Amino acid sequence: MLFLKDDELDRFSDPEMLVSSVEAAMVWDETHPGNVPQRMHINRGDNTFLMMPAFGPVRYGTKVVSVLPGNSVNGMPVISGTYQLNDNRDGSVLALMSAAKLTALRTGAIGAVAVKHLSDVDATNVGIVGCGVQARALVKMIAAVRAVKRIYYFSRTRQSAEFFGSEMKKVLPNIEWIASESISSLISSVHVVVTATTSPDPVLPDREPLLMGKTFIGMGSYKTNMREFPDAVFRLAHQVLLDAPGTRYETGDALHPVNSGIRKAEDVFTLGKILTGTRQVSGATKVFKSAGYALFDLFVAEAIWQRALLDKKNMEINF
Repeated sequence: MLFLKDDELDRFSDPEMLVSSVEAAMVWDETHPGNVPQRMHINRGDNTFLMMPAFGPVRYGTKVVSVLPGNSVNGMPVISGTYQLNDNRDGSVLALMSAAKLTALRTGAIGAVAVKHLSDVDATNVGIVGCGVQARALVKMIAAVRAVKRIYYFSRTRQSAEFFGSEMKKVLPNIEWIASESISSLISSVHVVVTATTSPDPVLPDREPLLMGKTFIGMGSYKTNMREFPDAVFRLAHQVLLDAPGTRYETGDALHPVNSGIRKAEDVFTLGKILTGTRQVSGATKVFKSAGYALFDLFVAEAIWQRALLDKKNMEINF
């Protein structure tokens, strides 16, 4: 069994590999549904414990995550967990790795896959609303699928925006980083808008002329009563693309356009259907919503593990 720490997950992965892994998972899921059981929630007071399994062609994996909001008071991570990769044939444990790091890598890759297949190939200006950990992974991956020249960013707190800008300039020094004074000014300057917030209410203005012709990638709000996109986005977009089937029922940005009558149920479908050629996307304005999916974790974990096998010195342990 390999024990892979955060820096090793970085070392044995790259954006091209991660994007390809998520694409492969999306395609496989379209032809092999039913391999992702419903995730298990256990609530104890304010704390939540999650177990998220997924079965692939030759391996399966399980992410076990603890969410303890009270940890923030003591300066400790609110979310922690592990990911275990197993062999389908005999159940043997192949790898153990950080769930948080793996999630960040696959989340960035999901956003990049959406940008790759929905935005114009000459989209060079990208805007990101929300400047947390998720945003950093997203822009790194998106820069690998598009020739990004400028990234405009906005956070509701100046401190968060300043930290994000200073850190990302070190990571991607060839890109021009521009702090936006408002979300409206950010949108007017970019081709692609990525939202990575936990806002319960739309963070973009409900103005069709401002939003028209853009590609919107929603990576944040993850509950049925949370939305990042206003009605104008759904009025402009002919379809709402999802990362996975369950996203349709788990997020406000997938539920609201149908429940409100703005879009029909058949207008909401997975990006995997675009990748397999069974559906097409039309119109100048595109919208994509992600809620995460255990199958993406599995395919990314497998790809990293296979690379790590080539250089497993000091990473192999036995129970």
